[in-house]
Order: sequence, then structure tokens, then C-alpha cells
Amino acid sequence: MSDIDISNVPRRVVYTASGTGPYAFTFEILQQTDIAVYRDDTLLTLTTNYTVTINSNGTGFVTLTAAPTGATQISIVGDRTIQRTTDFQTGGDLFATSLNDELDSLTIFAQQNAEGVGRALRAPETDPLTIDMTLPRKADRAGKYMAFDSNGDPDVGVSVVDVTGIAGIEDEIVIVAGIAADVTAVADNETNINTVAGDTADINSLATKTVQIGVIGDDLAGTGWSYDLGSVADAASGVPAATPDGYIVAVYDSLADIETVADEISPVNNIATVAGAAAAITAVGAEVGTGGDVTIVAADLSGSDTIGTVAANIADVQAIGPSIPDIQAVSAQLGTDGDITDVAANLTNIGTVAGISANVTTVAGISANVTTVAGISADVTAVAGDATDIGLVAGSIGSVNTVATNIASVNTAASDINAIIEVANDLNEAVSEIEVCANNIATIQNVGTNIASVNSVAAQLGTDGDVTDVAANLTNIGTVAGISANVTTVAGISANVTTVAGISADVTTVAGDSADIQLLADNIGTIASKANAGANSDITSLSGLTTALSVGQGGTGQTTYTDGQLLIGNTTGNTLAKATLTAGTGISITNGSGSISIASTVAGISDGDKGDITVSSSGASWVVDNQAITYAKIQNVSTTDKILGRSSSGAGSIEEITCTSAGRALLDDADAAAQRTTLGLGSLATKSVVQSADLDTTLDLGSIA
Repeated sequence: MSDIDISNVPRRVVYTASGTGPYAFTFEILQQTDIAVYRDDTLLTLTTNYTVTINSNGTGFVTLTAAPTGATQISIVGDRTIQRTTDFQTGGDLFATSLNDELDSLTIFAQQNAEGVGRALRAPETDPLTIDMTLPRKADRAGKYMAFDSNGDPDVGVSVVDVTGIAGIEDEIVIVAGIAADVTAVADNETNINTVAGDTADINSLATKTVQIGVIGDDLAGTGWSYDLGSVADAASGVPAATPDGYIVAVYDSLADIETVADEISPVNNIATVAGAAAAITAVGAEVGTGGDVTIVAADLSGSDTIGTVAANIADVQAIGPSIPDIQAVSAQLGTDGDITDVAANLTNIGTVAGISANVTTVAGISANVTTVAGISADVTAVAGDATDIGLVAGSIGSVNTVATNIASVNTAASDINAIIEVANDLNEAVSEIEVCANNIATIQNVGTNIASVNSVAAQLGTDGDVTDVAANLTNIGTVAGISANVTTVAGISANVTTVAGISADVTTVAGDSADIQLLADNIGTIASKANAGANSDITSLSGLTTALSVGQGGTGQTTYTDGQLLIGNTTGNTLAKATLTAGTGISITNGSGSISIASTVAGISDGDKGDITVSSSGASWVVDNQAITYAKIQNVSTTDKILGRSSSGAGSIEEITCTSAGRALLDDADAAAQRTTLGLGSLATKSVVQSADLDTTLDLGSIA
């Protein structure tokens, strides 16, 4: 190489791809292999893809062997191999040319390193000396974006998967960002949302009663007179009422009786007791009026065989109360159908009520509740429209709840106010039969709930009645009830019981031999082992034999053997014959004292290339040549739509990855535009920044809201 200067220029140049060249470089090289040429990101091969021409000053140009169709740029970069292949000998010749070549190489090496470092991520010269630009370990940074900690040093950032996932919901993020204030409002109102979601049934019910709620609100405000609750409230506080009408007239006219009822709240809260039996009271309300049971009862508060008689005998009623289950059981046997099925039909509803539990504390955690509220938005809107009326109702919610819960009874009571007055008079007596009943309301409710059974039982009382017969056998019934599980078991094997009854004589005989049967049972294990072992199981030795024990007698018929002899079955005479193994091709047999050794005599495979396999280490190592295994030699794929790769974490064997029809459609697409079409994405997917105008033309914001 002639002496040249090494100029201070970058050892890299990039051109826009345009034909085969020439593409010049202004940095000096010593030989053609001192550069690398790239077509876009593809490293080209000298001679095959390009040639190099070096000028006398060390610069030169590259000519491609073919036009770079489809490429966008051609890059030429210094790539001299960093090595030293010559040494100066002690006492030998020292020529300037040799020194120049070595110094040129060192300068080129330095420039190459500087060019590479210039493209590297690095800190500025003015950074503190305490920075550490060392990257985190490979295992820690794999699949992560680079970040910098508070000291400015490289650190592990967020996961690529997470960022990709977020990018995939870019449109949704833009939408949520646009309603950030609404999201914050929902989060701040979490408690109320949980409350509303937990009470959707009541809200739905209220939504269907907006007209009634408005009427009640008007009444409380004094602007309507359909069910004038405001007038009732005024009257209760001593304020003269206006002109109430409807059922309120009857209640208003009976304020004295209502006060009497109020007196029952103290010192014993009988009203609370009665309120706890709202269902029963509702049932009673249905019986008020001409021909009604309550009206009849009211007329029967005095005289003989009346409610007074029942109150005087409340101890007997209480005694009957705990026996209601037995009465129900007896009643079920007196008729065709039972009442338990009706109760069981409501177990699902009971389970549903029991399943309502805690509310979630974050917006994300209450998504189900928010969805529920959204699903009844029309009902919530209807309720919101009646906010004023609902506020008035809420101010008197205790009274409203009481009236609403028992509205049917109130209506009925208003139509028969005289009977209620009669009841009020009874409450003022020194010994009130109603008060006695109230103190025992639980027992009476139980009797009332099962009145059909009680009536059935009553019909069977007397000398010839079934109940009387049952009462006479309570001891036996109690005994049977205590072994109900056993009775059920016996009922399940009734056929077997019948069979046993048919052989009662044989059972009696067996019972007479119980001692012998017990003895057999105690020794059944020994008997079984003897039976399984055979007739000669107890023989431990033989003596006095003059000939070999024959095969028929359990022996071998043989007395002497040579090494390696075996006993082989012989159909002639059904005996055992002595024989030795015969060696076949490539096999050797060695007979020993009590042993036989079998070995191969075939020589091992010699080392060397056997075609697709190379054998080495005296046949111990067999290596399949590269690219020797064809697709046909690989195991079959289990089914269609499978891609070979690996879905498990880390390195390992090839696995089958399921390719769905959607994935196959993407794989078949020629480019990103086709894939966007397959995914149903519009032009919005190609934008790096989304403007509000794009959203207006792309998204139906009204439907999203």
C-alpha cells in the first residue's frame, strides 16, 4: 500500500438508493474489506452484491451488482478488522512504509470506534462523575422499555406488552379522557352508587309509581286531597284539619281510637309486637267487613265461648303452638296435598336475598353496580324527576312505610271502623283479650299459618278420631321418630325384608348355629389362605423317595443338570425336558453355573460421515447434519390451524400454538393496510395524534355518552 494520509472525516456515509451507483466514500481505506455496505438494513456481500474501487489517496466508491429495487438507502461504513498480523523483529529492518501502514491502521481503528461511539446512547460531558450508564441485566430488561431513575441512571421501564395493550385501546383512552370529570364524579359518588345498585328492585318499583308518589307529595304539601296524609299529620299534632276525604275521613274521625292504640306503645310496646306481624294483620284485614272473620270476632268479644274464653285459656293455645309441626304432619296424612311444597317454592327467593353482600370500594370494583344503574337509567331519571315529591315523602317516610305496607288493611279498616272501635274499647279493659293475644302473637301466628291443619286435626278429635288415636300412642310415635333414618333405610329395602320374611324358618335355624358361625368367621382368614395355597401347602420337606418326583406329582422328574440347562414343557407325556439355548447369527451364549450370558458379536459402527449422520467417538456420538431433516421427517402437526413456535416461558422444545381464523386472516394479509381492513380499523388507526375533529367524524360520541 502506498503512503496515504488518514483524513479527519466520519467513517460512514449514507445515500438515497438510486441505481447501481457509484456510491463514493471520502474516508481512506487500506483494502477492499475495510468497509461494510448495507442496503437498508441488509448487510451486502463483497463481489456478490457489490465491488469496491480504491483511489490512489485511499478513498473510493462502491458499485452494486444489481439495482436496489424497493430499497430506500445505501449505507457505507468503515469496518476494518481490528487486529495486528505483523511484528517488527529485533535487529531487523524498520521501513517507513511498514510503520505508516501500522499507524494508518491504528488511526482507522480509532476513527471506527469514534464513529460507532458517536451513534451510541451516552451522557453529556457536563454530567456529574457519579452517574452510572450501565444497563440493567438482560433478564431484567427483556421485554421492557428503557427508563432513567431519579439519579439519571438507566433503569427498567414499563413492559412492552403493557404499552402495546394500552396502544390497542387508544380510542377508548381518548374517550375516557374526554369524560375524566364524569369518571371522577362517579368515583367520588361510589357510596351512593353502591347504595343505588343494591336497591335496584326498589328503584324499579318506585319508577312505576311516579304518579302515586306525586299524589303523596301533593298531599304532604297540602296541595291535593286524594290521600291527604298532611291533614292526618296535622290532626295527630292537634292542628285543625282542612277537608280530608276518602279513607282519611274514617281515620280522622277515629283519632280517639288511634290515641288509644298509641297508649298501647307504653309501657309494653304491643304496637311493635303487632307491627312485627304485619303479614298476619294484612290477612286479618282481609277478614274485616260483613261476614268477615275479624268483624265476627269483634262482635264475639263478650258472652260465652268467645275470644274472651280463648284469652282466658291462652295457656292451652300456647301448649298447642309448639306442637304445630306434629299437627302439620298429621294433617298431611289426612288430605291429598301438603303445604310444605308452597314454602319450598320460595327457597330460591330466600337464597337470592341471602346472597346480597358487600359493596366494592373503587370505581373499577363497582363496574357491575354502575352497569346495573346504567341499565335502569330510565327508571333513575323518572325517580329524579320526582325529587321534590320524594323529598316530601322521605320527610315522613316512617308513616309512609307503615301506611304503604298495610294500605290494604287500612282501606279495609276504614270501611269497618266500628269493629276497630270495638277493638279499641277492648284494649281499655282491665284485662284485654287482645292484649293477651298480642303477648302471645308468635304462637297465634303459627296457629293461623297452619289453620287448615288445625281444622283437619280438630275434625279428627273425639272417641273415633285419628288424632285421639295418635295421642294414645305418643310414646311409640316418639320412638319411631327417633329412628326415622333407620325406618327410611328399611323402607328402601322392603323387597329384601319380604324375602327374609319368607325364609323365617331358615333364619331361625341359622340363629341356632350362631356359635359355629362365629367360629368360622373368626378363622375365615386362615381358611382362605389354606384354600388358595393348594393341597400340599403345609408340606415343608420330603424324605425316603427312591426316584425323582414326577411332574404329575408336582416335581420335575429330573435329578441332574449341566450348566445352562433349562426345563422346557414337552407335550409328549406332558413332562418337562432339559434343553440349552442355541446361539443365532451375531449372538454368543455363555453357560455358567446357575447363569446364562447372551452377547452380540456384531462389530460396532465405525466413525465417519454416514450421509445425513456423522458418527464419532468410536460410535458413541451420532450427530445429525445441519439441514438434513426434511419437513416430512418432522412429527405430524396435531390438527389444522397450528403454528410451530413456543408459548411457554423460556427456551425449550418447539410447541404448537393455536392460530385462530382471525389470526390466519391477519397472517394472510400482504401489508399493514390490509390488516387494518381485516380488523375493521378506519383511518384513525394510522394517526399518531388524534384530534377532536377526527373523533367527531370517526366516533358516534352521542351513543358513547
